[in-house]
Amino acid sequence: MHIRRVGLFYDDIGKLVAHGIVDERLILGAYGDAIPGTWDTLAPYICAEREKHRNLSMVYFEDLAHRAGRTTMQHLHVAAGLRARPPATRAR
Repeated sequence: MHIRRVGLFYDDIGKLVAHGIVDERLILGAYGDAIPGTWDTLAPYICAEREKHRNLSMVYFEDLAHRAGRTTMQHLHVAAGLRARPPATRAR
């Protein structure tokens, strides 16, 4: 059940990216580092389901994993101009 829930989450996000509804940089900047590893972990189960049912289940998740493997979250954060702000210290 958890495999399906996680896989379909990434598959749905992948649909939005593949069809240009959500900018790829936004998704990969937020989830990018986790996507390839999650795909690699779930791929054997997803591929077994594909073979069993003769379909392309979670193909958008697979595409998203491919896209995520081409860059890093850090690169996207720099490109977006994200800046850090250390926690404020309290005056005594």
